[in-house]
Amino acid sequence: MKKISLICLVAFFFLTSCFPSKEMKHADQRAQEENWDEAFELYKEELRARPDDQKLQRKINEVKLKAGRGHFLKGKELLKSKKLDEAVQDFKKAVVFDPEKIEYQTGLIEAGRLKESEDHFHAGLKLFKASHLDQAEEELDKALSLNPENEPAKEALIKVSVAKDAVKDEGGELSLKSNQAITLKFHNARLKEVFELLS
Repeated sequence: MKKISLICLVAFFFLTSCFPSKEMKHADQRAQEENWDEAFELYKEELRARPDDQKLQRKINEVKLKAGRGHFLKGKELLKSKKLDEAVQDFKKAVVFDPEKIEYQTGLIEAGRLKESEDHFHAGLKLFKASHLDQAEEELDKALSLNPENEPAKEALIKVSVAKDAVKDEGGELSLKSNQAITLKFHNARLKEVFELLS
């Protein structure tokens, strides 16, 4: 009787190992739909329960490569559409899935460079609108050093230059760094009024 029970137990484990679990079926379905991210997470969860399953490990490795490639291609499309924030995120995911791919790393660096250029450009615009011309010029210069093809930054820099020339033509702003002497003349002014004006 014990022998029969043992045989039944072995047969049960054999049968359950031959048929995929509900989670495994779900993971396979996601892989067939090319939903690589979700398939990867499901396979990884299944591997925790079956760490010695070499077939499952191969599936995970395959899905990782496809997920990385998918995010890389999506990042390139987003970069073309000037959606820089989204592009950076997809390139980051591509690198996480496949850190050794040089083209993924290059894509992330490129997207990061263009995004940084845009950040400096927008900072320059804000400073320009606030009439901080020197700081605006500095930010726009940084934007163009990161991306010489940033046309809006070029146009904004021209506007800043024109505005600075206009300020100079009107007499300019009082500079504390100037070496020129400043002469003030007061007519019939009381000493108290003079000090108030200087303060």
